[in-house]
Amino acid sequence: MKSFVMNVWLSTWKKLYGDSVVNSLIDEFKIDTSKLVVPTNDVSDDLVVNFSKKLAQRVGKTYEQLWEETGYNNIRSFHAVYPSYFKKEGCMSFLSAMDSVHRALTRRITGAKPPRIKFTYVDEKTAIVRYESSRDFRYYFMGLLKGAADFFNDPLTVEILDQGTSASGSFLEIKVKSTKPYGKLVTLKLFKAFSFGLLKSMLSTYLVAFPVVTFILSWLFTTFFGPLFGSLLTGVGVLIGVYFGLFDFKKGVEGTKEIAEVFKKKDFNNLVLIKGERSFEEISKENAEAVFELREFLIGLQGDTEEIMTFAKKTLDSANVVQEQIDTMKDLSSQVADTAVQISNDAERISEAVSSNVDTIS
Repeated sequence: MKSFVMNVWLSTWKKLYGDSVVNSLIDEFKIDTSKLVVPTNDVSDDLVVNFSKKLAQRVGKTYEQLWEETGYNNIRSFHAVYPSYFKKEGCMSFLSAMDSVHRALTRRITGAKPPRIKFTYVDEKTAIVRYESSRDFRYYFMGLLKGAADFFNDPLTVEILDQGTSASGSFLEIKVKSTKPYGKLVTLKLFKAFSFGLLKSMLSTYLVAFPVVTFILSWLFTTFFGPLFGSLLTGVGVLIGVYFGLFDFKKGVEGTKEIAEVFKKKDFNNLVLIKGERSFEEISKENAEAVFELREFLIGLQGDTEEIMTFAKKTLDSANVVQEQIDTMKDLSSQVADTAVQISNDAERISEAVSSNVDTIS
């Protein structure tokens, strides 16, 4: 686990439960807090778990309560360090990036096992989120959700679908409904109806279903209305079918243009998915994966930059403190020197006075 995360937790716990109880545990567990400010240092998972369990006992809370409170309050703590990760429209956009954030921030730590937050987009306001961790931090994740909802002013409805623990860790699968929309889902409903929900490809539909429908219409209309009028009705029916078929095709093309706009505008917090026809679904899925991979790369750069800036700021603050101490020492040295000169001058005057008095007496 990143040492910096542990440092944030310690700061949060001090705010929630007081400095004395946290500092006493820091001494008990022999934690060198100076090493926690270095972003690339590592902290063992056992230390975090044992420390938090002991802290929960000291403050009279359950392990789960402590971590839920920690998660809720950590949102603003992490925002102070990684502000770029919070430049989102709402919770859904934020949650969709969390898995990439965890991987990006722990990629340089040997043996790191960051939690997985698998985000499955359902529609503009709904997602299935699965949290997996080698540590049992399910309640911490729930606290983060509540904190994020307040931070983005985006109330969430959370339904727990499944959860459990195993030898490899714990998992929590939830259905999340947000107030603010995220992304866009283009649904080709007319095509689905025209293909009777059986054929997934537009090409297959036109090659198979369209001739069959044309034959059936032609047979029915010519049987009941005669060859001429039946052919006319068949033509009208075919025209209507082609129109509605091309309507969804046009809708799918417009959706792909919106996907291209995501790349053109570099709006990697956005998402466009097309549902209802296999080819369009594959195109939108592949582009969504490309957006997520590119976003993860950029997230890594952002995290590195902000960690360097934070570390540099702390170093600069320490340097300023040292400089102030040096300036103070210089002032003291100057005062000592002035005092020494004054003493020397006084001694010289006393010596002259004594010599003068001796000469007078003589």
